[in-house]
Amino acid sequence: MLPILNEKDFWLSYNSVDNDVEYEMPMLVLQGILFISSGFVSSETIKMLGFEDVHQAKLAFYRRSKLLYDFSVEKSCIAIAQASLLLAHTHLIPRCIAGNKPLGSIWLGIAISYARVAKAHCYSSLRPNKDTEVAKVQKLRNTLKRLWWCCIICDRLLPLTSRQSIKITPSNFSFSCSKLGSADLCDELYNSDVYDSTTKTLHAELLSRLVDLCVVLTDVLTVTSVLYNNPSWMLSGRMEVGKDASLCQMELCRWYSSWSETKTTLDERMAEEISPSSSIILFKNLIEMYYHSARLSVCHYNILRSSLLPPSQSDTQLRRQSEDLQGSASRVTECLLEFDRLGLSRWLPMTAIGCTAFPLALQMIDVELLRPKKPSSPEEGVKLTQKEQHVENILKQMKSYKKKYYITDWVMRAIRHVVELARQRSPAPMSTDDDSPSSCLDMLKTRPSYYLRLVMTLDMSISNGRLPDECDFPPSLRKAGRGLSSRSQATSMPTVDEQSMKRFSAMNKHLIPDNLTDFMDHNNIMTTNLHTQDLRNIDQEAFFNNKQPFPADLTAALCEITNIPPLDFSDMSLMDSTHFNDFGGVPFWPYDLLGSPPDQAGGQVEEVGMGDMFTGLMGDMNDKTYEGNGKESAADDLVMNSF
Repeated sequence: MLPILNEKDFWLSYNSVDNDVEYEMPMLVLQGILFISSGFVSSETIKMLGFEDVHQAKLAFYRRSKLLYDFSVEKSCIAIAQASLLLAHTHLIPRCIAGNKPLGSIWLGIAISYARVAKAHCYSSLRPNKDTEVAKVQKLRNTLKRLWWCCIICDRLLPLTSRQSIKITPSNFSFSCSKLGSADLCDELYNSDVYDSTTKTLHAELLSRLVDLCVVLTDVLTVTSVLYNNPSWMLSGRMEVGKDASLCQMELCRWYSSWSETKTTLDERMAEEISPSSSIILFKNLIEMYYHSARLSVCHYNILRSSLLPPSQSDTQLRRQSEDLQGSASRVTECLLEFDRLGLSRWLPMTAIGCTAFPLALQMIDVELLRPKKPSSPEEGVKLTQKEQHVENILKQMKSYKKKYYITDWVMRAIRHVVELARQRSPAPMSTDDDSPSSCLDMLKTRPSYYLRLVMTLDMSISNGRLPDECDFPPSLRKAGRGLSSRSQATSMPTVDEQSMKRFSAMNKHLIPDNLTDFMDHNNIMTTNLHTQDLRNIDQEAFFNNKQPFPADLTAALCEITNIPPLDFSDMSLMDSTHFNDFGGVPFWPYDLLGSPPDQAGGQVEEVGMGDMFTGLMGDMNDKTYEGNGKESAADDLVMNSF
């Protein structure tokens, strides 16, 4: 759902015999498309192209794109911006692979800069000087409008799922200008070799609703980004931001009311089709997930802010936010389960990982908190079984992500870490303490600071590619990691037995060096004053129950342990399961499900034949196959619409 290219122009260029066409795809843009699309190709096709696996193919196409950009092969600002938007989908790649650089943010900034140079943000003021130039100017205006709004879409969805700041704000662009809508895609509706006109019309309507959501996300992400980008902020002096958060919730509710009407219309029109397109379901559920992810962000912001309110008001606020959290997390889980049921998980973009992380962690924490308790009724036992089944289904999807996205292993490790922190607060196996939390939302009601600390640990791990330091948290949460009180620690943090220590050590032995000094000496990193590191060390009593100092830069530690060089210059294979799946032979529930290598039967998903994607772009259409009514091809579907 990122209409960077005009599909009509693409197919006219592709089907041309004499090459006398108006549009020719730049090589830089082509390499960017191959970079994005290679994650959806079958292993057979990857090997036919000379690559060992998907990760190697993605790396090769990325390096080719970057070389073309570095050597200024492409002179068109529009083409450079289009390719940079495609390369910006490295936004969740761990920095240890990316030379400690936020690749996605860098490429997105490049795209926006070149789009501005091309005057894409001034599309509405473009006027023809002569009557003979009307068609040409209209074409250019459509191209610039597409480009600029694709920049906005990426500038909303990428930060939403990677917990970063937006770049295009009301201070540098007026959102009162005409938005990208279905009318701007009208010349594609009957000129597609991939979809029929009905499906293209529905795609255009979905895009229009997504653009509306992105406009709403402007204020949402501006407000919620304070949580991660300014940890020293003083909430008491920002009461006006509370009003902004309320307005954000109102705008989200208003958008969802309109979206509900659109969904009803889509369902009615799809019911009339003999074989409705699966791409409609895919895009519809993705938009739904983006909305609920935004809603979760606002809820977490309000929970943190409620900590400054009097107890009577904060209890009411927590109860309201708890209901919103449960509703949004449940809806994201339902979307993920529907993807799995319909076999659509293989088409999910990288942004889906950011939407999946919190609901998965929430479900896993619930299971960890419920397991030690003895079910008081058959209903509780059924509830636990259902949650375990949901976790297994979502983990199945996470395992399917591992084959094409570098970030998956790191996100899974961050989730494991958060689940283990919550497990430390759970009752002992034979405990009958009724006051102990039985779900993550119970923890929110009784220990909101600790709940928020868990949430922000996960979010900042995804955003920064490393576990957060104490100074990364807002001031009101910096004591939460040390325990709520001596009494609460005595009741809810049992003495860690030998088996639990082994189990937890197994998870972290590949992540954290045994001795920080040895690690620093090995890398020739010297500090002038080791005592200054105490300000950045995370309290081991709360996190690991040991006395080992925590490395100030976990990114560097992870890079050293896994021997993964920067993405730009690596000649070695990237992340594979051997780096992440050896837990010292001490398996237990989360790691049994999360840790199996992707080549084992337990985590495999059906391979997808995608030869058409490459043959369609490189000139060989002999093996093209069509599905259903002959208009929809899974391969071409990917090239034109999956990113």
